[in-house]
Amino acid sequence: MIPGSDDIIGCPSCGTAHRRGSLVSGNTVGARWWSDGKREAPMLPSSPLVTRCRGCGRYFWLSRGQRLGVIVGFFPEPNRDVLLVDAGPRRDELLAVLGRVRKVEPHVARALLEHLPLEVVQDVPRETARALIEELQRAGASARVRPVLERPVASTVRFFVAEVGPRRVEVMAVLREHFQVGLAEVKGMLERLPLPLPFRLPYPLELKTFVEKLRAAGATVTTRELPPPEVEPLPGEAFPPEWRELPDVEELPEEELLVALAEGVARGREEERELRLRAWWAGNDPYREPERPWKPFAERSLAARENLHALQELLQVDEPLEGLLKAEALRELERFDESRALLSRVPLPDELRKVAEQLRRLAEQHVPEVRVTIGS
Repeated sequence: MIPGSDDIIGCPSCGTAHRRGSLVSGNTVGARWWSDGKREAPMLPSSPLVTRCRGCGRYFWLSRGQRLGVIVGFFPEPNRDVLLVDAGPRRDELLAVLGRVRKVEPHVARALLEHLPLEVVQDVPRETARALIEELQRAGASARVRPVLERPVASTVRFFVAEVGPRRVEVMAVLREHFQVGLAEVKGMLERLPLPLPFRLPYPLELKTFVEKLRAAGATVTTRELPPPEVEPLPGEAFPPEWRELPDVEELPEEELLVALAEGVARGREEERELRLRAWWAGNDPYREPERPWKPFAERSLAARENLHALQELLQVDEPLEGLLKAEALRELERFDESRALLSRVPLPDELRKVAEQLRRLAEQHVPEVRVTIGS
């Protein structure tokens, strides 16, 4: 598992900042899949969909929050997003720049200016961002990038041939082989000692071999630490100190997910389905280990029962995964005969037939508990 960058997300209602992590890559080694569809994967954790604002207390879908900034993760040099924050007085010049950069007609560019700050470009190299900001400034506008907190840039180490030593011919042969140059060029190199070698650490294997050959030929190879290059910051790049200490947003418990649903945070069937699934999983979490006895839905809260009833109504039997989840919801609600009947109607690909058979056996045995279907 390789962590990615952390996004700083602003609440749509009040702007309060929240921190959401990401992954560059992960895997399902040691993962378990449960009969209710939940995947537990230590090396590929799921990311929350919804959170409760730390400021105003409202629930919001994280993907609809404003992306305020970024904390760099695995990759040391992130790209930048350029935001137009003030259109300025010279609209015609600005519209020409926007039309070229966004590849839109003037009337579309004019409509874009109704909603500032406007993300002009996303995920471009630093120098591309700098050039665009300068172009927007020449058109009378104000622009900036989103704040970025990068990992400190380490000093670099460079190798130098400090002395040739008594076996000059051998050293010259090593240099000629590595640089693929003639005798005259090598003689010219050795007239300007110390001779910098062309790579810095972290260095590839061929540099290590090259240095070993030079030293074996009697040359003195030294190293020198070079400070990181100074880079002029871009407008808006400074990262607010208080954002550094923000905790990661975490998956909400069942009770809060159900409140978020009741407040209408989900838009449309897909979002409602996903949020009801998350609430179902959260309600089942205490009973996934053998030492915790199962609590029937008849004994759980009214909101939890209503959520599972609503979810099974949303799920479509003609979609294989949804059909299995629909049958599982009926089984956990102890509607065993309905669950078995529905399983016979779900169009199953070969890879899901074993799971369906396990659910069928559990329904036949009148077992409502959530069970592992794949994994140990």
